Amino acid sequence: MWYTAGEQEMSRFYGSLYKQEVIMEVLKAFDVRHDDGGTEKITIRHRISQDFDQAVAFYQKVPPEENIHFDEDITNPTVIKGLFNPAPDHEYTMLVALRGAELIGECLLRRRLNKRSDHVAEIRTYVLPEYRHLGIGFTMVKEMLFIALRKNIEKIYGKVPSLSLPYFEDLALRLGFQQEAVLAGHVKDIRGKKHDLIFFAQNLNALWDTLSDWQAPYGRAMEY
Repeated sequence: MWYTAGEQEMSRFYGSLYKQEVIMEVLKAFDVRHDDGGTEKITIRHRISQDFDQAVAFYQKVPPEENIHFDEDITNPTVIKGLFNPAPDHEYTMLVALRGAELIGECLLRRRLNKRSDHVAEIRTYVLPEYRHLGIGFTMVKEMLFIALRKNIEKIYGKVPSLSLPYFEDLALRLGFQQEAVLAGHVKDIRGKKHDLIFFAQNLNALWDTLSDWQAPYGRAMEY
């Protein structure tokens, strides 16, 4: 369902006041401005099964040196199918960013559905290099935090290779994540060089407590 910009912001505010309330804004369209002054519309929505071919094309555009961001072999279409059909004990929620019909970014939330760890989920976001620094990754992760709240997830964590830390650290800290652990030499790049893997995490209960304190329909609450 589509909403006007004002309706989107008001639905977000009223939805955020109650933890069990359905978060209305799961589809977002906004304009981004490029350095040359031009603008274009970006749409963020839930991934659907019909996005498979677009996803394959998207992963083919990932520079080989950046495959280190993915646990999966994204060069293998059979492996990509697994992102659309997770194992029964896993839950995947995927948002995609679209420029027209072209998939240019994604944000994945995944968790294991067992009583020992279903309160924890991993988040991963990736935006093609030519579309970075436009707020696309930030917007997708922000939307996914609200989806996680609706799912009663208590903790979210993300993994960042150390060579990508300058970009992702800023994004993580702006969204309230804190560095939690470092695994030394845990991942290899395409040349076989080892890099640290850095874990960032956020306590969503604390985030919810912050949101619950926002009472007015204007001001800080409207940022979300």
